[in-house]
Amino acid sequence: MTIGVDEVVHDLTVTGGSVKVLGKVTGDLKVVGGSAKLGPQARIEGDVSIWGGALSLADGSTIDGDVRLVGGHMQREGGAVVAGEVVQGHAAADAETGSDSWLEGAGKAVSNTAFLFLFGTILLALLTRRMDTLQVELAARPARSFALGIVGSIAVLVGLCLLCVTVVGIPLALAAVVAVVVAGYSGICAVLTTVGSSLVHHRSTNPYVHLAVGCGLWLLLGNLPYVGGWVTFAVISAGLGAVYATRGAGLVPKKLNMGGGPYRTAAA
Repeated sequence: MTIGVDEVVHDLTVTGGSVKVLGKVTGDLKVVGGSAKLGPQARIEGDVSIWGGALSLADGSTIDGDVRLVGGHMQREGGAVVAGEVVQGHAAADAETGSDSWLEGAGKAVSNTAFLFLFGTILLALLTRRMDTLQVELAARPARSFALGIVGSIAVLVGLCLLCVTVVGIPLALAAVVAVVVAGYSGICAVLTTVGSSLVHHRSTNPYVHLAVGCGLWLLLGNLPYVGGWVTFAVISAGLGAVYATRGAGLVPKKLNMGGGPYRTAAA
């Protein structure tokens, strides 16, 4: 295939063949297992990607974008111009598959949210009264739950570090880590159910619907650039704070409560 001197094309892809560009390509040039040769007056206004192929640049040819070489090679005469970067190897592959990485990340976010919804439905079904206790605490004192989640998590982290000082304390620390993780997921589910309830309680009183709405909202807001991290931090902190405030929704006896005064729970 030959692109004549007076010809202008947009995007050009070569797979297992060869092309000679004498004119202008206003988009990108991709070569997969083939070869491309740019003549003296050729101009590529986009990027050039070479996957297992060959690229030849004649004196006077111009590439305005970047050149990415993945398992390919480039021959470049002295007067050829590449305005962008020439990237080779894994860095070039990562740049080329950026969209795939984004799709992979989106898939993981959906999978994690689906797992959270499933985990929450199990908690709502088997530990209904304890989940109600967490939701009551969150609805009544959301700011307190958020603050207590931060302070309590710092205290738990310090306690875990102290336990790891001795050999005997390491198994206790591992068990505590598992307990905190489970408590964290429980608190997150309680937060999302509470948020969903505040939004759609006038339409449905079903807690599973409330959880689904909360999960959907978190999937949307939690993956926004810049904002998503803060949303996730707030949800986790508030959830853990509710767990600390209610002594694990009544699982920890009052005499072991380190948070101050007694707390009456729906499960008590």
